[in-house]
Amino acid sequence: MTSSKPIAYLCQCAQDTSKLELLLHLSGFDIRSNLSLPSIVRLISDSGGEMADLIVSCVQEGGLAVAQMIGQIDAATQPMVALIDRTGDVPSAIKAVRMRVADYLLLHEGDDQIVARFSMLAKRLIERMPQVDDAAFNDSEVAQAGRTQYGNGARHNVWWDSSLCAIRSDEMWVPLSPIEWKLFETLVGKRGSVVSTEDLILTALARTGTTAADTSLLRLHVSRLRAKLNEHFSQELSIVTMRGRGYMLV
Repeated sequence: MTSSKPIAYLCQCAQDTSKLELLLHLSGFDIRSNLSLPSIVRLISDSGGEMADLIVSCVQEGGLAVAQMIGQIDAATQPMVALIDRTGDVPSAIKAVRMRVADYLLLHEGDDQIVARFSMLAKRLIERMPQVDDAAFNDSEVAQAGRTQYGNGARHNVWWDSSLCAIRSDEMWVPLSPIEWKLFETLVGKRGSVVSTEDLILTALARTGTTAADTSLLRLHVSRLRAKLNEHFSQELSIVTMRGRGYMLV
């Protein structure tokens, strides 16, 4: 998450947009646009897009379809889905439970109850973020707890920590998804050398095939990792595509 707060997107909640934006704000979320289902799918699939932590959708405006579609997307970090029900639709609630949505809220429950439920989701999302005591972190500890340091000359120091699945510059920690971490770990272990597409599919995706689908999935995760490196470590870490051969970290 690039924000200090979890990010919530509204999807097909047009009738209740203003109320839900207020309740989410009171619950500690940063709120983004009220989007259609195709737009949300593009957002989650877009390697250069902002990551969504929570998708809130209304049952009466197609919320079940939203939850089902998001559950089928092979994304690096799957957002939580909370469904809002205006009428108390029991069959929809049963379907939502079977799809294991993060929460199912009745709009008539009362604002305080909804804020409390959204706040619990925000807390769960924040707990996913790596927590590091920056004041206790110094160069003498770099070799401890799986941390590896890189940096010399005019370049900033960069650390990565296998226990956190995160990379740190002089300013901040940047968390990676499990697949992004496996990609980074493989590429940095062979820094300056080309790592084949086949090897990355095997080590990062745990797949033995090299089908078009495997290659496309790998390309998506590499793009997500590259975007994070470019945003935070552009002077120290960069992934180069070696056409027809694979990828190389330089």
